[in-house]
Amino acid sequence: QQRRTRGRANRARYAEAPAARRLSVPRPVRSSSGPALLPVIVAAVLSAGIAWIVATRRRRRVERAAAEASLEASRVKDALTNVKHEIGTPVTSILLAARILSSRKISAAERGKIVGKLTDSALRLERTVDLLVTYAALRGGARAVSKAHLDPASLAQASARRLGELHPGRRIVVRAGESVPAVAGDASLVRAALDQLVDNALKFSRSGEAVEIAVRAAPSSPGSCEIAVRDRGIGIAPADQARIFDEYDQLDGSATREFGGVGLGLAFVREVAGLHGGHVEVRSVPGAGSTFVLRFPPASSRPVVVRMRKRRVA
Repeated sequence: QQRRTRGRANRARYAEAPAARRLSVPRPVRSSSGPALLPVIVAAVLSAGIAWIVATRRRRRVERAAAEASLEASRVKDALTNVKHEIGTPVTSILLAARILSSRKISAAERGKIVGKLTDSALRLERTVDLLVTYAALRGGARAVSKAHLDPASLAQASARRLGELHPGRRIVVRAGESVPAVAGDASLVRAALDQLVDNALKFSRSGEAVEIAVRAAPSSPGSCEIAVRDRGIGIAPADQARIFDEYDQLDGSATREFGGVGLGLAFVREVAGLHGGHVEVRSVPGAGSTFVLRFPPASSRPVVVRMRKRRVA
């Protein structure tokens, strides 16, 4: 009974209390500054995002430049090593031969062998230095290119004789077609370029395999001439056929590589072909040999002299 009486009293007091006191649940407070802060927040987020993108791109550019610089430094180091080797080896042989000849008595037969090796070393050194100097002069614009009418078949025969003397026992076969157009070119440069191709073919051919020089009219361009040098050597992989014409680039650039050279021969050939308005290309199958084709445009009616503008070598 007492509990029922107290319950009725409490209900009566609740009914008499104001409505604001009865609802004690707090209501959310709205801020009038919310809409004004939204553009500031969006701008801050966008600014931070843009700053991150710019920093990321800058960092990637720096990393890429550092990688390229490291690769170029490695290429230069390998190039200098190869040049030092190609010059130092014949110099060492020449000095050794001179000491032997001057320090002791030897038979005529031994003297002949030593003199032969001394001559070979001197010729190798001469060719290396001549290649370096001529290529630098062409790239620097220090050499004028005199163009006269040249007989490509005679150029091929002369190259076969020169390289045959440098590589005794090796066969070089020259095949000349009929009605081959003349080449408008600098005789010394065209000879040097052709010698580079023939020397490469002999270097990379198997012992006993003949090297072929084919002189013919270009079938795809009336009046143009092609000189193709073919070997049956190790061949070149398709992925490497483009970069072999780069400066100081060799498929095997290590100091213990099997084949010598400074890595400028094919770059020199490409430079000479370009100065004559022609080009050089390679067709090769790994294990089956390679064919390098020098293509010259039709000869003009009169000789010309091209003065090269100086170019800054990177």
